[in-house]
Amino acid sequence: MTKTFNHFWPVYKNLETETLELANYIQFSDDQLSVYSMHIADLLVRCSMEIEAISKELYKLTNGPKVYDIDGKERQLYFDTDCLAYLDKQWGICARKVMITATRFYFINEEFQTLQPLKNADKRGKAKWKKAYQAVKHDRKNSIKQGNINNLLLALAALYILNVYYKDNRIDLGETNNPEQVFDSRFGSEIFSVTVANATVDIELNGKVTYKSLSMKKHEECKEAIYIIRLTDSARVEIFKTMEWANKNIIKTLEGSEAYKKYLLENNGQWKKGENIYTLVPKVLGSDYIKTVNPFGRAFGAFIYGHKEAILNKNQSIYENSVDLDELNNC
Repeated sequence: MTKTFNHFWPVYKNLETETLELANYIQFSDDQLSVYSMHIADLLVRCSMEIEAISKELYKLTNGPKVYDIDGKERQLYFDTDCLAYLDKQWGICARKVMITATRFYFINEEFQTLQPLKNADKRGKAKWKKAYQAVKHDRKNSIKQGNINNLLLALAALYILNVYYKDNRIDLGETNNPEQVFDSRFGSEIFSVTVANATVDIELNGKVTYKSLSMKKHEECKEAIYIIRLTDSARVEIFKTMEWANKNIIKTLEGSEAYKKYLLENNGQWKKGENIYTLVPKVLGSDYIKTVNPFGRAFGAFIYGHKEAILNKNQSIYENSVDLDELNNC
């Protein structure tokens, strides 16, 4: 996305600062979410108006199509059923979650610590904060109770997510074995943190790290995460190379082993069904071989300390199915 100066983040930060100021006078805790006031209602309206503005801007930046009325005339965009619906189709933003991490907030229930504020926000008449916004905007006197802490935090969390997507940052985490500690998930917020899926764990390491290498549990975690930590292409190339090197060394050792020759004779010159190099080595060469020679140690080190990055989750492939070894040979 091509952007000029970010006009949205300063507005978000002002709304966040005013919300934090409220926490000096009102206990932000599980049993206080229904607390309402004219000031909270005003913050809710301002926050929701900003959601309208940034969602329309993101729609334009992502080349959202023109919309037409029933007479075929171009009409103005609706921030929810047009813009948020389109962004959700492209990026899956309505499934994304954020965590409340403000030190001045005292939420205990998990439901209030982790929010999914854009869920159903792309549909007319859905999303609690959106209904509250419309009610307070059009009939503040009779709807003032909807201008409460809960709806304000939901709207602010939705605005935070959209701002993170507007920033569209890719973070280089370097060669680290603990990327989640290196990655600052707050992105400048004093209230929220993005949810993060670490796609460098729960991986079947079989020479190539691909999308299919991730466990089903990790796939599900990625659906709700705003950011995903992954190995870079150059790191995957290094893992592939070192795994190839380890396999060649092991095969060479196996072929020179009398125990391996005996194994082949007993199995008509073939490996047993379901057998692979990882299961065969301990059986034929013994567990001490792995402990002392450790041919996979170099590959394991390349995996654990490989170069990592954090990418914004836009429903893109976390890992391509393969990497071009010729193109990346000098990475």
